[in-house]
Amino acid sequence: EGRRMVLRGFGKMASGFMRKKSPRPPSSESRRASSRAAAPQAARSSSSSAVAGGGGSSRGGGGGGGRHESSSRSVSASSAMSTDPTPPTAAPSSRYDFKPAAGGPVQQSAATAKGGGAYKKKEYNRRAIRASAVALDDGPAEGPGAYVPAVVAKGESSRRLIFNAIRHNVLFKACGTDELKDLIDAFRPEHRSKNSVVIREGDHGDGFYVLSTGSVSVYESTEFKGTLHPGMGFGEIALLYSCPRTATVRAREDCDLWFVDRRAFRAIVARHKRRRLNMKLMLLDKVKIHDKKLTEILKHHEVHSVALAATFREFSPGQVIVRQGDVGDAFYMIETGRVDVYVNERSRTRPVVTLGAGGFFGEKALLSSDVRTATCVASEGGEEGVKCL
Repeated sequence: EGRRMVLRGFGKMASGFMRKKSPRPPSSESRRASSRAAAPQAARSSSSSAVAGGGGSSRGGGGGGGRHESSSRSVSASSAMSTDPTPPTAAPSSRYDFKPAAGGPVQQSAATAKGGGAYKKKEYNRRAIRASAVALDDGPAEGPGAYVPAVVAKGESSRRLIFNAIRHNVLFKACGTDELKDLIDAFRPEHRSKNSVVIREGDHGDGFYVLSTGSVSVYESTEFKGTLHPGMGFGEIALLYSCPRTATVRAREDCDLWFVDRRAFRAIVARHKRRRLNMKLMLLDKVKIHDKKLTEILKHHEVHSVALAATFREFSPGQVIVRQGDVGDAFYMIETGRVDVYVNERSRTRPVVTLGAGGFFGEKALLSSDVRTATCVASEGGEEGVKCL
């Protein structure tokens, strides 16, 4: 038993070594020589294998008998394969037998054998993704093909009502003053009679409502949740997603509402987002640090990332933006208004310099955490203050 285990171990080692060792591709001369000697050598090998096959089987586990037995098996297998009319598919035996590329004949035949289900399913998924992307696309933000929402005329009291309803909503907090004005212009009036359904639970929503007159009741399934009064809004999640409504809103009396749909909201937000990005890039192009433009220090995609990360801030007249001696952690660019710059060593009554639109200050804070060397204050001469990036 121990002898058999030793022989079996040597056999595994030899077979593993032969597998690791890759044969070199034969040269053209060696192929021609082997083809010339193929006929007589095949006759001799067939006769010797037929004679030696019995000797191998009689000797049992002998090394030579094992080799002759394997050769006889290969001959019989080749003869059996020759009788099969269907040509077999050659499997790669070494690194010089290249596998077909992805999507080649082998993979196509496998898919055909399975009925083509894999390919059909993949194409269906691609089609579904493409269709959903097209359905959510509202066209370009600007240009001749851009969608421009209609401007609905409304009185000052109605504009103030809508503004107070949306200014504290999370979807509108990031909107600027001009953006809010355009959004308010896009609201259109709607009327609901008593006991009519404004939105129904489970339906796909497409807009946001602000209640102008009357009152409405909110239900989840059949459970009463509360009552909404004039100046309150509902349905804002539909401005982002085409998801089912989570509650039913029913008019308790005749109601007047203001409504904006998802397409108008997206078009206005996208247009102002593009304008803000172009404004940021224009301001960043004017920034100089140590006599070098910021666009020369940073790569194009890095400047674009800085523009996306920057936000606008507004300062009232006389408000201190940067104080001398404080640790700097922000950099400012002026979009509108003027900023007075003071230094403590000099008189505070007269600024050292006054910066206007397109000016910038605090740029060294981008490179180090040094303290501020001057105090910057929003000029008191302007009525609307200063807007900085």
